[in-house]
Amino acid sequence: MSQIQRSSSIGTLEQRKEDIITGLKDAEVSKIVFVGDAGMGKTWMAREIIDHEDLWYETLWVYVTEKHDIDLFYKDIARQLFLSCSIAEEWEYEEENSEEEKETKLKLKHEKFEWGYKEEEETTESLKKRVQEKMREIGVALSEETKNLLLVLDNEGNDLINNDLHEKLSKEWISMFPSKFHNCLKIIITTRELGGCNVEQTSKVIEFKPSLPGEWLTLLQNSVDKKVSDIQRFQQLGQAIAEKSKGIPAAIIVIAEALNCIARLDDSNLESAILKAAHYEKTPQGLNPLFHCACDMITSSVTKDCFWHSMHLFRNCGGVHYNELITHWIMEGYFDPFDHIEEAYRQGHGVLMELIDRALLKIQENNIVAVERAALNEIESSLLGFSGTATLRLFSVFKGNESLGRVAWRDGMIKTLCNPRNWEKNITLLIDGSHLRREVHQTFFDSIEGLKILAVFNGSCKSLASSLFKMEKLLILVLRRCDLLDDISHINKLKTLKVLEISGDSDLISMPSNLLDEITNLQSLNLSGLQIESLPSFSKLSELRVLLLRGCSRLEKLQRLRGLDKLQILDISDATSFERFDDPTLSVLPKIQMINLSNTNIQSLPEFDELPDLAQVLLSGCCSLCILPTLQLLTSLQILDLSGAIMFKTFTDESIEHLDQLRILDLSNTSISKLPSVGRHTQVIQLNEELCSGPINSRAV
Repeated sequence: MSQIQRSSSIGTLEQRKEDIITGLKDAEVSKIVFVGDAGMGKTWMAREIIDHEDLWYETLWVYVTEKHDIDLFYKDIARQLFLSCSIAEEWEYEEENSEEEKETKLKLKHEKFEWGYKEEEETTESLKKRVQEKMREIGVALSEETKNLLLVLDNEGNDLINNDLHEKLSKEWISMFPSKFHNCLKIIITTRELGGCNVEQTSKVIEFKPSLPGEWLTLLQNSVDKKVSDIQRFQQLGQAIAEKSKGIPAAIIVIAEALNCIARLDDSNLESAILKAAHYEKTPQGLNPLFHCACDMITSSVTKDCFWHSMHLFRNCGGVHYNELITHWIMEGYFDPFDHIEEAYRQGHGVLMELIDRALLKIQENNIVAVERAALNEIESSLLGFSGTATLRLFSVFKGNESLGRVAWRDGMIKTLCNPRNWEKNITLLIDGSHLRREVHQTFFDSIEGLKILAVFNGSCKSLASSLFKMEKLLILVLRRCDLLDDISHINKLKTLKVLEISGDSDLISMPSNLLDEITNLQSLNLSGLQIESLPSFSKLSELRVLLLRGCSRLEKLQRLRGLDKLQILDISDATSFERFDDPTLSVLPKIQMINLSNTNIQSLPEFDELPDLAQVLLSGCCSLCILPTLQLLTSLQILDLSGAIMFKTFTDESIEHLDQLRILDLSNTSISKLPSVGRHTQVIQLNEELCSGPINSRAV
């Protein structure tokens, strides 16, 4: 029979680790299953086990997701055994090298790149055969060693309940070796529930539960740097911080790394950060305060935006290659403005390293990045901010297996990872004007008609190349800060587009009214920063989820929006001339989740009526706004921001107490004289201390 042990009942972390090692040394135990919720330390413990190099001849680590199958399993194993040398991870040069050294390194990386291209052409059967041959070689070597071979199947954060994938992969692993070597094979599985994990007599199950209170402070003390632990305030308040973890090890690690970052960057704020962590209360009921506190300690708005995007992206996938994640951030505009893609890429790399240092993201084998899953479960993303700088919201567009694919940065471009001689195989291309100016613009795109994702930054062309309109597979087109562009009349030929951005200062002052009529699959449209007075018709865009018109300073009104039944995000912020909607009611947008009219000239809003998904209404800096329509039917409203609406004087509703989802009501720098009654979970931000109201939970700022 298998043995069931609770990790919280067998001593300290170190004692548990020794118990697991003892189990793995037992010739009768071939598999150990770590079971428990995200953040309980399963993956951390597996890494601790791997660090005992005296036990292992070789260790292999596979992250298991719903997308995994036997073919992908073999590819993961082959990469770790260097049987399929992956294409060069990136073409970065190091500034400290001489020009000669740079040229040498680039040459070597090109050679590695071209060699790696063979991986794309190898059949699955051929790869399996080579893996199995390699495993037989390892088996022979094992017979001369006293060490074992370890496979970790890490299911951290991925829902595989009632799925037999673990069992299939375990059997496939064992089948790679002759039976005489099976005693040398060990498997560790991490999972949230046993599900399809077949617990046999040769298995041992360790159940991970919240750690015991006596361990919380010890883990915190062991996780902070000496500069933190030496602070007297930490010695006084460490226990209070540890208790806020609720026994989740990941929460302790995340807050410890947040304090470590402050100690490294600005230790003058360290004492106040420790105090904040010990008394942090700004967390929705039921969620862990330390995760939210750690996010609050991120000082850079760019880093916060990148993490916000990552949170949403990783809700739909287990992880992505770090180059793909950085490319997401670049395409969303988090590093704008920039002159060269290299500049944005380097900034993105810095943000990635910071988030990894903070333990909010983690780097896995094969340079796959994933979010700390416990943080994903415990952080309410709406409280991280509004991510007002996101331009595409790609995480809401990509479905299933859709993605940017494997990409790399080089010479003013981020492009699909493929042999340079096979330019036509590119499906993703980001290019800046400095590179495009070196090309013959009208012919540059001729050989890549299979392109699916194209982004041009700082382009200097007046019209689009005719070859663009032959790209029958193009899904995403971004034309950002192409200041000389004045003709886009043929864009309606790109009927497969899901995402279209034409943004930034340009010579474009008008658009044909029927420009979008043929692009009926469009899900995200960004026309921000254009100097247009009227918009093309949206009547055929029944799939549209995101409409961004930020900074369209000449836009005065928004035409009727009937037909946009799936629209979730409407952002007209900083369109300083915008005054009104043609629609008398916003009920024409039944799926709307966020409306941002900040810094516009809006005087009154259409009726809200019943909008069950509307969570954020942002009216900051609306200096002409005097009154709001009734909010009674906005049952999902979480954030209402009226800060800086200096003419705003009154609510239509005397009470909005029933809006129990409302978390933030910002009335700072308004002219309101009386507050409506609000619920006890609502944080009211105000400047006027003399305001009178019914029962309220307010905080002066």
